[in-house]
This record gives sequence, C-alpha cells and structure tokens, in this order.
Amino acid sequence: MRFYRDLSLIDINEEDYLVIACDSVGGIGKKVNDYIDIELDILGYFSTQVVLMELLSVDANIISIVNTISTEMESYGEKIINGISKAVESIGLDPKMIINGSTEENIPVTATGLGVVGIGIIKKAEFLNRKIDRDDLIISFGLPRVGKEIIDNEYKDIMTADKLKAIKEIIDFKEIVPIGSKGIKYEITALSKIKEFEFELFNEEDRNLFKSAGPSTVVMGIISKEDYVKLQEIDIYNKKIGRIK
Repeated sequence: MRFYRDLSLIDINEEDYLVIACDSVGGIGKKVNDYIDIELDILGYFSTQVVLMELLSVDANIISIVNTISTEMESYGEKIINGISKAVESIGLDPKMIINGSTEENIPVTATGLGVVGIGIIKKAEFLNRKIDRDDLIISFGLPRVGKEIIDNEYKDIMTADKLKAIKEIIDFKEIVPIGSKGIKYEITALSKIKEFEFELFNEEDRNLFKSAGPSTVVMGIISKEDYVKLQEIDIYNKKIGRIK
C-alpha cells in the first residue's frame, strides 16, 4: 500500500489501484451534547462530499461508500443516510448500489459521530503520468467555510462534488486538491514536495490561504494557461492565486 495526500492506494493488479478516502465528524448534529446544531441530512451530505471530492480528484471509478454512524438508525441515522444518498446522487451514482454502513443500536448516545469511507478504482498509467509544467496556474475554486459559516452563507460560493464533476468536464486539470481544515497554503506546499516543483503565490497575505475550508468547500486546481480561458464558461467562484515556477 502507498499513500498519496489523504488517499490510500492499494496495488490490486498491473493496471489498477484500489483507492480509499475517508472523513469523520464529531459533535455536529442534533444530540444534546453536540457542539454545532445542524440538520442531519446536511451533515451526511457534506461529510460524504469530502470523500467524493477526494476520489473525483484522482479520476476514480467510485464503487462503494460506507458510513459508520454512532447513533441509532430510527429517526436519526436514517436522516444522515438521506444526506449521504443526496451527495451520491448529485454526481450521478445510485445510492442503492454503493452505500453500506452501520449504526449504534445498543448504547444511548448523547453526541453525534459519523465516519464516511469511499472506495474506488483508478488507472495506474493515468495517475502516475500526471505532469505539472512551469507557468501552470494555481486556481482556487470556492471560498473557505467551516461549521455554521456554511449555513449562514446559504451554501453560496463554496465547492460541492457535483460542481467539481461539472468543472472536470470542461477543464483538463493537471492536479486537483480538495482543501480541508489545514487550508490552501498548507496543501499546495505539501503537493509541491510530493511532485517536486516550486511555486509562487500572488498574495501571500490573503487570509483565505490559511483559513480552514471545513468539508472541502474549496478545491485547488493546477491548470495550463490555455485552460484558464475556459474558466469564463464556469459560473463558480474561482481565483488565480499563484503559478508554478
């Protein structure tokens, strides 16, 4: 097994990797000891979105989404699963074919916990041959939001899995990185070490470079200057934040 960013890659044959992504949430929901009050379908949706976007970022054929819900199924867990199903449906997949999971039916629970695991298959040749070139552009899609900010902003200016899928149909990405709690600057720095490139950020003081993007409300993409023109066709917030040196 090898690791790539937050993904686990398992060698299953000469042509393919099995790729695994995961996300966890705690203290967010409708239980008495939850820290943030949020509708349960929204909780399920955004946690699943993190996993889907990680798999989409490496062009995975998604074959399974597994949830581990630390609450009872009846009237509670089923609402979370409804949100998980909506996220899966948003990218054209059938929830009945790929969703499985478990709930807590033995112990009374006073705070919500949720884990989501996504499994897919990727082609080794396509994954290993990704090439980043000098003067390629670093683009951020969406604005960093976390927790209640997502609701307060009515889900505007954030990335979702269905938006990422739509953008991928127009833009030939050289690299895609869903951004989470560590922020954009951390992720581009980590990627530069993996891919062995140097980069320049146009505004090092931009606080959005360091802010948590919560459940992948931002996606960072590396594209060619030629593909940058195509962004005019996309009605999704994006910003040119840097370039490859």
